[in-house]
Amino acid sequence: MITAWIASWVMSTIPGTIPNPKPSIIPTKAFPAKAIPAKALTVKAFPLNRVTILPGLQLDRQKVDLKYLKSLDPIRLLHGFYVNAGIKPKAARYGGWETEGIEGHSLGHYLSACALMFAATGDEQLKKNANLIVDELAECQAKHGDGFFGGMPQADRIFSEIKKRDIRSQGFDLNGNWVPWYNIHKTQAGLLDTYQYIGNKKALEVLTKNATWIAETTANLTNDDWQKMLMCEHGGMNESLAALYEITKNPQHLELAEKFYDHRILDPLEKGERKLAGRHGNTNIPKAIGTAKIFEVTNNPKYATVSRNFWTEVVEDHTYSMGGHGMGEYFGEAKKLNQRLSDANAETCNSYNMLKLTDHLFQWSPSTAYGDYTERVQLNHIMTSENLETAGVTYFVPLRMGSRKNYSSPFDDFTCCRGTGMENHAKYGEGTYYHRNNELWINQYTPSVLNWTEQSTVLTQRTNYPLEETSTITLTTNSKRPLTLHFRCPGWAQKGMTAEMSNDKSNGTSNGKSKNQISAKAGEWLTVRTTVNKTATLKLTIPMSLRLEPMPDNPKRVSVLYGPTVLAAQWNQPTKQETTKQEASKLPSATEERTPVILESPQNLNRWLIKTGPRTWKSHQAILPNDLEFRPFFDIQNERYSVYLDLFTKQEWDQQEANYRAAQAAAAELLARTVDFLQPGEMQSERDHKLEGIDSSPGEWQNRKYRHAFNGGSFSFDLSLDPSTQPEIVFTYWGGDRRTFDVLVDGKPWHTEVLNGTPANAFIDRRPAIPESMWKGKSKIRITLQAQPKGMAGGLFGVRVLRTTKN
Repeated sequence: MITAWIASWVMSTIPGTIPNPKPSIIPTKAFPAKAIPAKALTVKAFPLNRVTILPGLQLDRQKVDLKYLKSLDPIRLLHGFYVNAGIKPKAARYGGWETEGIEGHSLGHYLSACALMFAATGDEQLKKNANLIVDELAECQAKHGDGFFGGMPQADRIFSEIKKRDIRSQGFDLNGNWVPWYNIHKTQAGLLDTYQYIGNKKALEVLTKNATWIAETTANLTNDDWQKMLMCEHGGMNESLAALYEITKNPQHLELAEKFYDHRILDPLEKGERKLAGRHGNTNIPKAIGTAKIFEVTNNPKYATVSRNFWTEVVEDHTYSMGGHGMGEYFGEAKKLNQRLSDANAETCNSYNMLKLTDHLFQWSPSTAYGDYTERVQLNHIMTSENLETAGVTYFVPLRMGSRKNYSSPFDDFTCCRGTGMENHAKYGEGTYYHRNNELWINQYTPSVLNWTEQSTVLTQRTNYPLEETSTITLTTNSKRPLTLHFRCPGWAQKGMTAEMSNDKSNGTSNGKSKNQISAKAGEWLTVRTTVNKTATLKLTIPMSLRLEPMPDNPKRVSVLYGPTVLAAQWNQPTKQETTKQEASKLPSATEERTPVILESPQNLNRWLIKTGPRTWKSHQAILPNDLEFRPFFDIQNERYSVYLDLFTKQEWDQQEANYRAAQAAAAELLARTVDFLQPGEMQSERDHKLEGIDSSPGEWQNRKYRHAFNGGSFSFDLSLDPSTQPEIVFTYWGGDRRTFDVLVDGKPWHTEVLNGTPANAFIDRRPAIPESMWKGKSKIRITLQAQPKGMAGGLFGVRVLRTTKN
């Protein structure tokens, strides 16, 4: 995943403006101004087993995921649990993170996926697999003897130290293990889903025993101990424990949930302060989901405020047109997205978790803005994250112009996004329908059947949305029913929406039938109040049109959308060879890189972008160097593409073409020469490079991450080399630092770095020559930055390995 970390910049903001640019992403003026209701839930979501997905885009993806889930061996996912319980493993473990210090996290995701997919489809094999896992977890728990379960290595040592208040962290680990509480949370979530959707009571017993073990392990921790411990990513521990309390009503479970409260992150949110810039996205979204759940079981408005302010900040300040957010897993400066297009945008886990948070918030206050966000993320991120041939999933969704998605391999690439990816495509029924008494909110236009048992009513929604503008709703009841239906009119629907109702013998008219048409404006609910006698049919129409959405900080960099759908400009037709993982990461040379630009007025959009098929558009004499085909982003699989394009007038292009192309060529050449790149201070990059340290910590300066060592400490990391060419290794430091430290290669002295405080206000690159004896014949070396006694090493802001000649 080299390019994910190195393609972190694009060309500078291009001058010029679009008259009256459309707002980016979701209009959210209502947030967070509305008061929280006295009771948390004003409407209720339907469980997945009440919603059946009908043929269409979503079902296509659900079927791929279902087949993949049935191909996995649950016993292999239990490998680490057996080891920690002293039981001989019954099968070999899978690859990816399952071999890299976070073993066991995939088991929890798989358990959730089996329960969710069983609820969505009724597939009995997945129910059987889930029940098998619960039985095996119960055996492991009993063998361990104290309520613990987990697959992470050295678990007994880690939690024994925590129990003694010996808590240590380098920023992305806890007592030497990657993320042990995060890991445990995944299993807890899987057990909760198995209890809820399959009715397995043993799952609840295992989970309850684990909560008792957590209480005993943390009993002696002070408040300061807790906050120190929570600096390491801990997933949604607060959420799962609050959900357990909702079931058991055991106050100990609620007390634990509230202790998993990271004041460093959540206190500013309670105050309405926007301080997510520079924070790790998926470390923090689960915290806001947890506060949402705690609010629902306590009605304490503090927790609701935190969750709503978090959602608002992410959506308004950090979200791209396709619904995802972040670069290299991190939030950047608020509303500063123009320079944050790379191969490492939009981690899929983040959108999975933001959808969970949105579902909570919708149930408190059913707003079309929440529905608009759900729609955008589902259609343009979740649906585009799955490879329909291999069932691979994306970790990041690249937004660098000319990128290509990189999908995971089925069995050797288990990461967090592989885990949430197993769940995502079982959940298309979530967020679609909500109810209160005899009222129904139709929030998403997904082909589906809803079993509204509370009203003895079945609703069938048939549609090819978003490929068409209409949806037909059929209601079937066993007796005369007064019902109120609320349909979301999307915020993007410039012409509003209409509904035409045809009731069969429901309104007492002389001929037994009546028709009426009502309408709603963008951002409103279209409300239909009717009495249904046996059957009624309603036809919805939501006119769609093309539009441009600009970057919040550059009105001349735009995405093209048709209705709710992001259209990607396709650069090429993929060959069979290009669809392999190796070729998917291959970058063009500088001479091949010719990023398309739009040389046309945005007001003429409907003249220069012509629809050529049900899901294709073609530009006409508008894009340089060649006109391109545009397709829904969810249709793009292995092709190179652009989600964002730059707009120029002819005069602007004549003036700026040379500089624009030169910047592209320089960027492409740097990417082509780069063998490896470490971004210190970013969790996944450090983990990928096996970074370890003594008296070392990460930090941030001038909106860039770094790592340093202090008190004579050190930190070490691996770098990959191209054995065929001499490497050039570039270290980036801050010129204003004053310190001297040693740099070693594979434990042997390389050079002494002297930072003398100049230039005082700029980053500097150092390129020390590396002796042939230190790299010849090697594909990997280990670098150590060693502070002198009582001194400091770093801060190191980046390390890049370059080929001395292009390969």
